[in-house]
Amino acid sequence: MNHTDHLLIFEPEMAGHQPLYIRLLYHYLLENKPTLKVTFVVHPDINKRLVKEDGIKLQTVGNKINLVFLNETEISASLHNTLWIRAVNRWRLMKKYLKTTGANHGHFLYFDHIQFPLALRLPFLPEKKISGLLFQPPMLDFYGDEKNLKEVIRNYRKKWFYTLMLNNTALSFVYTLNPLFPSYARKHFTNGNKAYHLPDPSMFPTGDINLSDEDCALTKHVGENRKLFLLFGALTKRKGIFEVMEALKHLEPEYISQIAVVFAGKLEAGIRSTFLDKVDFYKQNNPNANLHVEDRFLSTNEIISLLQYCDIVLAPYHRYFVGSSGVLLWAVGAKKPVLTSNYGLLGYQVQKYHLGISIDTTKPKLIADAFRRYLNNPDDYERNTSGMERLHAESLPENFARIFFSKFL
Repeated sequence: MNHTDHLLIFEPEMAGHQPLYIRLLYHYLLENKPTLKVTFVVHPDINKRLVKEDGIKLQTVGNKINLVFLNETEISASLHNTLWIRAVNRWRLMKKYLKTTGANHGHFLYFDHIQFPLALRLPFLPEKKISGLLFQPPMLDFYGDEKNLKEVIRNYRKKWFYTLMLNNTALSFVYTLNPLFPSYARKHFTNGNKAYHLPDPSMFPTGDINLSDEDCALTKHVGENRKLFLLFGALTKRKGIFEVMEALKHLEPEYISQIAVVFAGKLEAGIRSTFLDKVDFYKQNNPNANLHVEDRFLSTNEIISLLQYCDIVLAPYHRYFVGSSGVLLWAVGAKKPVLTSNYGLLGYQVQKYHLGISIDTTKPKLIADAFRRYLNNPDDYERNTSGMERLHAESLPENFARIFFSKFL
């Protein structure tokens, strides 16, 4: 691996985990002061989110930490609706900023799209290297029940692209949040030794937590003698929010009266009106239902408050989501059981560490059955405190930042 003295970290997203990863990396640099120079090329509004959630603001520090904000045109190009166009645009911007900043290594904090330009051998800068963080790598013998034909075809297509990607000499290495992928890659890909595991960090704090009345305000939406089922984070279609709404339709009135369901997080723009209409329609037809949607980014303390108050964390991801889940790690930190998919890494972790219940979350009737199962007998949700503590210890934020920078120092 070529020596890196100036690293460029590229991330145009405002939603999802990446801004929080940037926060962890930034603080590691402040506290440990490595010789490495780092330039963050990021969304211009990233500080608005970080300040709102955690009171933290990124800024340039001397000549070791540099902050560069993408302009509106570059953000639009990086978030293009067509996947391959988005990938090519990010590839082009990485080249641009490697040139203008003088960095000799570029890292994509979300690397899954970049398989396209790498596999297609689009021209890069011969004196520069790149790396990235994979969220959902291909695994043809992956954990879960039998795959359908569409999933098999998608995974084979991914494997073909990854073979070409890993063979590209511009790629130095890839991190993955999936602990199973590096050994799989070494077995199935010629250059599979370029893959390394980076533990997804748990954001749930250790030690005493002081929460204000404002932090706990959302818990007031839960009525007395009701169990709180919490679905939080970015509220997207792949999170299974529509399946949860369908599942509620299958519940009998005696079960509806026992639960409160809170959807907490920013709704994806393209589905916002449709989802809110479904919630309103359900509430109108079920006056005894207790549903609340909090459509915004939540602060860390608000999430902690909801987790401490809730009974179950819902993570009913779609089957095509096979990566690591920050929602699951939050639940583990709070020692709360999860209801999630039995497919992919989530299914593997829930069963290995005994974190709750995993089912086929594409079927609303099965979700409804899982709700009844908990209400009838909460002990049916397998929850092993020692397993939760073990996974939480493996996912400490300091491990994420330390391991991340170890490949560059």
